[in-house]
Amino acid sequence: RAMVDCVCGYQEDSVVFCHFIAINVIVGAATGADELISFRPDNGSVTKIRVDAGDLSLIELGAQASTRVN
Repeated sequence: RAMVDCVCGYQEDSVVFCHFIAINVIVGAATGADELISFRPDNGSVTKIRVDAGDLSLIELGAQASTRVN
């Protein structure tokens, strides 16, 4: 919840560098997914999220990894 609150608090366009689980938490909040892992972001991929009045929405998923993540 703290990650979602942090992202929802951004007031201007921002770039956030983070890891697999953090990206999945934000994507899950934006899409309403219940799964912890809703997609497998590739290393260095870019996922775009919109924040509007405290609500998250998915603009674009980054490239998905072709290898298995343990």
